Amino acid sequence: MKTKTKSRVRFKDIKPPTPGWKYGKLNNEEREKVKNDLFSSPRGSLILGQAFAIAYAKLKDTEPSNAEDLSLIAEHLSPFFYSLHLAQLKVSDGRNGFAG
Repeated sequence: MKTKTKSRVRFKDIKPPTPGWKYGKLNNEEREKVKNDLFSSPRGSLILGQAFAIAYAKLKDTEPSNAEDLSLIAEHLSPFFYSLHLAQLKVSDGRNGFAG
C-alpha cells in the first residue's frame, strides 16, 4: 500500500512562475517554510544586513537612540553583512569605510 507523503517546500524550489508572482499567494505552510529558509540563508542575511545598514544611516541623525538599538539588533542577526553594507554606505557618502 502506497502512503501519501506530504511534499516539503524548499525556498530554493520556489521560483516565480511569472513576473507577477506573489509571496502572498502561497498557502500558510509554504509561506512559513519560505520565511524560515530565507531567514536562515546567506541571501536572507545579506538582505537583513543591507536593510539594517540603510535604516541605521537614515535614523542616526534624527533618532540616535533608535539607531543605536537598531545597530545592536543588526550586529546580532546579521553581523557580517551589516558591517559590510554600513562600510559601503560610509564610502559612498565620501567618508572612510572605517570611520565610526
